[in-house]
Amino acid sequence: MIKQGLKNDILIKTLAAVGIIFGYALNLYLERPLPWNINVVPYTFGYFAIGYYSKGVLYKFERKRILSTVLLAVICAVLIYLGIFTSFYFEVDLKYGVVSNLLLGIVVPILFTLFILMLSAYVKNGTVKRLLTHIGQNTLPIMYLHIVANFIFRKTTEEATNLYLFLLIGLAVPLLLALLFKKYELTNMLFLGNNSKALWSYGRRKHIR
Repeated sequence: MIKQGLKNDILIKTLAAVGIIFGYALNLYLERPLPWNINVVPYTFGYFAIGYYSKGVLYKFERKRILSTVLLAVICAVLIYLGIFTSFYFEVDLKYGVVSNLLLGIVVPILFTLFILMLSAYVKNGTVKRLLTHIGQNTLPIMYLHIVANFIFRKTTEEATNLYLFLLIGLAVPLLLALLFKKYELTNMLFLGNNSKALWSYGRRKHIR
């Protein structure tokens, strides 16, 4: 929408840069987040602009997929090592408007995003793709039910969950419920966010009457 309205790449890039700097400064001095996380909008606008104008760079990385993947894997591994075993500190939490470093807040997410995209290029076909596609199509129930499922498990079994068990429960239970929700139009619309033509047409008929 912004691209269609302004139609000036230089102006859009300038606004994106200003948005990142302004958003960083705003959240740095803000004592508490504004309603609806309005305070992170300028910063995220910069992210959207970077993603939009980086498509050409992504194609260049994909042309040298193996080299790019190895290089990005090394860089990301070094960053993870620094974060775990040294005093190197970096944090981005847009929900609460936390960006610990302006430059790293741009560079680190881009590096990890590129690495994930390179890995994704290797799973375009086969079982892994189908599994990831199924998980991606059910992010809504996973997002809302993974903590609930683990909470019920801990209360029921009185057992603490480690990271792997937490992930297993947080994925398996919502995915199984998603299969059940898809069987019925009402639950499919309410819990999975899929509009039902039959329900909408029924509601319109009742409203007309």
